[in-house]
Parts: sequence; structure tokens; C-alpha cells
Amino acid sequence: MAPGNETSRSRTGACRGYRGPDRRRAPTPSLGFRAFRPALLLLLLGAAWLAVGLVYDPDAAGATVRLAEARFQVGAAALALVAGGTCVMRSHLEGSAACWWYGWGLLGFGALEMASSAPGVSGIAATVTTFCGVAIATTFTAIGLGSPPVNTRISLAKTITITVVLLTVASAVGVAFVTSGADRASALLATVGTFGLAATALVRDRERPEAKWLVPFLVALGIAALVSVVVAGTLGVIGAGAFTFVALAVAAFGAISSITVTASEHRAEALHADIEREEADGRLHSIEDEYRGRMHELRSSVTALAGGVRGLEQTDAVSAPLAWALETELERLRALVSERKPPGSSTSLSSFVVSTALSPTLEVCSAAGWPVSWELTHRELAYGRPAEVAQIVQGLVANARKHARGSPIEVRTTLDGEHLLVTVEDRGPGVPRNQRELVFEPGVTGDRSAAGTGLGLAIARRLARDMLAELWVEPRAGGGASFVLSLRRVDPERRDARLASSGPRIPQ
Repeated sequence: MAPGNETSRSRTGACRGYRGPDRRRAPTPSLGFRAFRPALLLLLLGAAWLAVGLVYDPDAAGATVRLAEARFQVGAAALALVAGGTCVMRSHLEGSAACWWYGWGLLGFGALEMASSAPGVSGIAATVTTFCGVAIATTFTAIGLGSPPVNTRISLAKTITITVVLLTVASAVGVAFVTSGADRASALLATVGTFGLAATALVRDRERPEAKWLVPFLVALGIAALVSVVVAGTLGVIGAGAFTFVALAVAAFGAISSITVTASEHRAEALHADIEREEADGRLHSIEDEYRGRMHELRSSVTALAGGVRGLEQTDAVSAPLAWALETELERLRALVSERKPPGSSTSLSSFVVSTALSPTLEVCSAAGWPVSWELTHRELAYGRPAEVAQIVQGLVANARKHARGSPIEVRTTLDGEHLLVTVEDRGPGVPRNQRELVFEPGVTGDRSAAGTGLGLAIARRLARDMLAELWVEPRAGGGASFVLSLRRVDPERRDARLASSGPRIPQ
């Protein structure tokens, strides 16, 4: 059985017998752009209604017609509130600026439609209230069509301010139109503007999911205004109410469908992220297993080498100091790859003799043919971790051998007030002033012709700062580079004292 099927069964839990493809990675289905066909159907229905209304001239609307109009109005207002609330929720889910404006436009339209249908509101007040609702819906739709996909400057206070300004202006314009008997002209103006917005949405907003319902919504709203202007009597009243209701039904259905798709996409993305996390965890466990295996082999090799070095001590093949240095370095290497904390590498700092910590490392480097010489101050104590100080100095010597080929390398310790300085100098090309901090960044190799990963100096500085020391580079007198490790000195009479509160010496 393939490993992929085993993983699929383990993640699906109860579906252990399933052997088909992993359908969780299937893309979320899209609604597709279907705005043109319903808009065309609405236009045909509107044209038919207008044709019948122009041919047939009914009597004025009676009580039954007014009741139907009120019901259409209340239903449309409720649908507008549902659609607007859904759009605002979607704007919070995915940060869509356009949905924010569409939602508040629909909420304003629904609230004003509800207010105009309230008992006691009629005549000029009802007409002006409806006019204000249409003005807010169309204005906010226009803002949404022109807004970028994401706008971080949107705020509720700004939206409320725009709404108040729009209500003030629209109320003044609506009263002026109605009192002058030009309410039909205002309805015609709203019709032209609504159809213009629908055309703009059809052209510019094809890629946005809300365009699938925004275009039919605007078309139906424009037809409602056009019917109220052209058709008189019962057919005009019923037609305007019916097309307004259809417009808001389209908006509510489209908004709910869009937020459903958004939620499905978010669930799919979360599931994909969970799958990727599980795969990354699996790779990490594999790497850890491989690392533990290699560390086990390395510890075994170091133990064997240490036994071989101890055997060499009883022959003349190697000098006693070198054998001691090799055994000491192997012990430090074994502690470094051990799963336990190596001696001198605990989180707490302790005092140690610097020359004792560095001599084995430098002895082995010299025996390997590296051009290194050293002058260490005996019996000087410093705070730190001896194993890590030896690792830092070994890295600095290796760095000097690589970048200053053939140059003698000198290591010495000097006293500087409360600090003990370990200096590694070479006579190579040196480090330019503008790169003296850059060379300690991970991945920076300095000399491109030299092999390396650019991690040695970065690791050395990190180790130094972990034990409250400091490492820097400065020019050597006579040419070359001088890397300085500053350690805190210890008074020999207070050998067991803890590290003082003052920090390491920082280069001036």
C-alpha cells in the first residue's frame, strides 16, 4: 500500500477503508460570472411591463394596491437589511473595502425604506425618505466600485460622517424636487444613475465575487425607478414595488452566497495549512531522527579516537603535550555532541583559567601545520564558559588561516582594567571599516574566493554575547586584522565570586 494512502487514512479517522484521491485539496467551487444573463432577463421583464403600462391606462391605485405596495416595501427593506449586514460581515472576514461600502449602502436603503413605510408617514415625507434611501444606496455603490480591494483608512466614524452628509444633501434636494412637482424628474435621474452604475460594475468589477449579484441588483433597481416614472396607475405602483423587491432579493441572495463561498475558501485554506503543518512536522521528525543517528555515530567515533590517542601516549610517535592536547580537544568535542550539558557549558557562568582552556586548542592547531603562535598570560582567571571560549578562539584562528593565507597568526591575552582580552591577529588584507560589523552577520563570507558558509564569525559573536562577553574586529598595527574577545576578569582572591553586574568591555 502506498505511503500516501496510509497518511490519508490516518488523517480521515473513521474513513479507514477509503482508497481514493485526497479530495481535501480540491479547489473551492466558484459561482462563476453570471451577472449578464439575469440582468438581461430583468431588462426584458421591465420592457414588457413598460409596454403594457404604456398601452393600458388603468385607474388610480386603490386600497388593495396600496397594501400590496406597502408589503413590497417592507419586504424589500428587510431584504436590504439582510444583504447589507451580510456584506459588512464579509468585509470583516476578508477585508474587502468594496463590500464595506455596498453593505452600508444597503443598510441605509433598508432603514429608510422601513421608515418610509411606517404608519403615519406619507406624502412628501415618504417620497423624500425613499429618495434619500436610493441616494445613499447608489452613492455608496459608486464609492465601492471605485475603491481599491483593500483600504486600511476605512473607519466607522468616516462612514457615519458620509452618511450624515448624504442624508442632509439628499433631503434638501428631495424636498426641492417634490415641492416643485419635479419628483418624476428626480426618479428619472435616479434611473439613469442606477443603470450607469450597473454598466460600470459589468465592465470593471468582473473579477469581484459581488459583481455576480451587484449588476442584476442595480438593473432591477433602475427598472423600478423607470417604471415609477413612465407607468401610471396600478401597474406603475405594483411594478415599482415588485422590481424593488426583486432587486433586494437578488442582493440578499447574492450577498449570502458570496459570504458562503468566502467561508468555504477560509475553511479550505485552514485545512490546507493544517495539512502542510502536518507534513512539515513529519519532515522535522525525519530530520531529527537522522540528526540523532549521526550524533550517535559521531560520539562513537570520538570515543574511538580518544582511545587511540591514549594508546599513542605510551609510544614515541607523538609527544606527551600533543597527546594531552589531542585528548583534551577530543573530550571537548565529545561534550559538544553529547546529549547532556557539557562541562563548562551550563547556563551559569563560572571562573576558569584562560590559558588552560586555550592551550589544548592552540597545540592541536599548531600540530596540524597551521602558522599559529601564542602567548598566554598564566594563572589569569575570567568569567565565562571555557569550552565555548576555546570554540570561539579556534574559529577565529581558522578564519584567519582561510582569509589571510600564509600569514602568521598570533594569539595572546592581555589585561585591560577589569577585562581580559584574547586577541587573534593576522597580517592579511584586513577588514574594511564599513564591513567590521557586517562580517559578523550570518551568510557573509567577506572573501568570495574563500570557501565557507559565512556562519563562523556569527556563531562566535553569539557565543560570546551569551556569556556576557564581546567580540569585535579592529585593524592591526602594521596591516592585517585583529579580532578581540573581551572577557570579564576575576580577582584571584575571589575566584568563586559570581559575575558582577557590569557588562563586558565594548570597543570605543
